[in-house]
Amino acid sequence: RDGPFVLVFDEAERLGNPETVALLDFVLQRGPANLHLALACRALPVGVNIAGALLDGHAMVLSSDDLRFSSSEVAGFFDGKLSRSQLGAVMSETTGWAFALRISRNEMDKGVGGRARATRNIVENWVESRLFDGLTAEDREFLLDIGLFEWMDTALLDEVLERSDSMRRIDTLPVLDGLLDPIRDGATDIWRLHPLIREHCVRRRFRETPQRFRTVHRRIAGALARRGQTVAAMRHAVEAGDSALAGDILEGAGGVGLYLREGVVQFQAAARLLSEKDAGPARPRLALVRCLSSVLSGRMQEAKERYDSISGRLGGIDPDEDDAALELAANHQMVCGMIVLYGSERLDSALFRTHMAEVARLAQSPRIDVSTRGHVEYSLCIAGNMTGDFKASLDHAERARRCFAESRFMSMFIDIQAGQAAMAQGRARDASALYRRAERAASRTCTRDAEPAAICEGLVRELALECGAAAPDANPARVPRALATGRTSFQSYAAAAGAWVEQELRGEGAAAALAAAQEMLDYVRAARLPALDRYMSALRVSLLAIAGRTGEGEQAWESDGLPREAAACLDPTGQTWREMEGCRVRACAWQWDAGTSRKPATSPGSCAQRRRRGG
Repeated sequence: RDGPFVLVFDEAERLGNPETVALLDFVLQRGPANLHLALACRALPVGVNIAGALLDGHAMVLSSDDLRFSSSEVAGFFDGKLSRSQLGAVMSETTGWAFALRISRNEMDKGVGGRARATRNIVENWVESRLFDGLTAEDREFLLDIGLFEWMDTALLDEVLERSDSMRRIDTLPVLDGLLDPIRDGATDIWRLHPLIREHCVRRRFRETPQRFRTVHRRIAGALARRGQTVAAMRHAVEAGDSALAGDILEGAGGVGLYLREGVVQFQAAARLLSEKDAGPARPRLALVRCLSSVLSGRMQEAKERYDSISGRLGGIDPDEDDAALELAANHQMVCGMIVLYGSERLDSALFRTHMAEVARLAQSPRIDVSTRGHVEYSLCIAGNMTGDFKASLDHAERARRCFAESRFMSMFIDIQAGQAAMAQGRARDASALYRRAERAASRTCTRDAEPAAICEGLVRELALECGAAAPDANPARVPRALATGRTSFQSYAAAAGAWVEQELRGEGAAAALAAAQEMLDYVRAARLPALDRYMSALRVSLLAIAGRTGEGEQAWESDGLPREAAACLDPTGQTWREMEGCRVRACAWQWDAGTSRKPATSPGSCAQRRRRGG
């Protein structure tokens, strides 16, 4: 025959007849020059020798990685119809495997309706007939077990499966070639079974031996919990149908202390895995977790109701109690502090006063652990910042920083607090450096939580305006959306709100600034945020004065319940320094004599600017 001739063998490992294998090897060694052989296989049949052809440069070997579709090839396979996020999802689900890509493409072409069961049937048929066919019963059971792992490494496999040869076993199963995806985690090699194969193994294991399914999941949960992989451990406990074990794992990880160590995303993931029953009053540590989760989700009213239902059972700090009781009391005060902070409690409220008294008592205990000590110092740092005791705030910030030296998440928030104190003291360069460092940390550690970056954005803009410069961007956003979610601390929202109003006043005039202030006032009232309500009310009145609408300003001052006397405006008791400066318009820049008023010559931020510059 003239011209090239190509002979292709798919799944060549299925060739078992020795005579057939010998014939194939003869053709490989003695075939004419125009004959080209392509062998697709997970393992070469015993007796086929390709070494000589490779050494002579007449052959090449392509691994499973070489055969995977790349991102650009997948995009082309889907005719460019995938967005960037969709392409990323397809790559994660298929890892470029042609069979999985074909299924995904078919699903997209056919639409959503009724595709799940048909896809599952196709996968089960293919896996059983093409991959699992010919496996021994022992190998099949092993594969069904490892299919229950989200990810695996040698030590984890051996611990859970109670053996010492797991990876050797995997290495001797050619069926897994290309279907066990490596993931790099520092110096440790970890793998995951391809999602399609894993889903099949999970369904098969549960259907055939549900007790084994639950047992393996419980063992994985325990092993991961001992490694500090709290959320993954809880997921396996839930898969095992053991919600109580999931609760035990979270309690063992410190309950609300998980938020301090790993941030809001991991904490919320753990909280979502709790059952309502296990987060009830009978398990107060978990009830506090659910309460804090409500705070961080912006459901403040729900959080307060949950807190009210359990706070009476928890009591206050008793230094003579055992370590477990002291830890529970510390968790209690952490949640209470978050409600105070994000609920924008007034400083003269009973909840704020009680909380600070308990925190002060907790600070005196020599028995609290480092993490609890760090949170206590951080709470006192925030309190000093809010009341204007900036020296004390910075002292507490440094002590908290030492406790949280290993936590980039908490170190970021300490920088935010220290930066605000530096700004208020007139140390603009120090404040800028602290804010920028916090911004960098937010971009690295909080990629799925927008709030820290939004806080930094608002503070950087405020600092620029306080120093007389233009805001950092030409077209500023309003208060960043991440701060208008019902879970905003007083300081963060007030800084962003004041900066937005100031910039509107400079650029568009008093009418635009008033519209902005009214919009924010409507939000904080709807969200029931008392301290922010007072702050925004005073800010709006000051803008009415600047606009010359003093009659409306006086009426608003009265209806909003702001203090009538100048002394009350300047009294730091029961109000933050930001609230006090909002009220200083009344005390310093406005005459309220016999129904006549004088328009102040200052903008809302001017009093603060003069004080920060030593005026």
